[in-house]
Amino acid sequence: MCTNHQMIRVYLSEIQAFISVMQFTVVRHFKYLIPLIEHHLESTDDQTYNETVSMVKLICKLAWPRFHRHHHTILKLLVKRLMQENLLEENSLQITVDCISCMQTADPSVQKALDEIRSMSLINKYSHLRHALEELS
Repeated sequence: MCTNHQMIRVYLSEIQAFISVMQFTVVRHFKYLIPLIEHHLESTDDQTYNETVSMVKLICKLAWPRFHRHHHTILKLLVKRLMQENLLEENSLQITVDCISCMQTADPSVQKALDEIRSMSLINKYSHLRHALEELS
């Protein structure tokens, strides 16, 4: 019998295949994808989180001209996850950094948001966040 997490992982991997086939036309489905992404980025399951971050990176590569409207929401959730150090494995940390880097390349306003985060004094409390921002510099 499949658990809910297993079904979600299968679904997320199939969605990525769907996005790869659709390429730029995936923007038509953003109204369905963005809530799904937001929900699964807040997942406590690392595998689900990693699959979702991989999907975000793929969407960013394929549909960046339209995806920029959602960058700040997605970036906020990724940074929030970096601040939850007990939930983040090393693999997840690297996947998150790669995704933010992809977003940074696609949209210069992401860099501005990252600079604002760097300027906050609370950054020193979160080693994963500090490490990720150093890597993105």
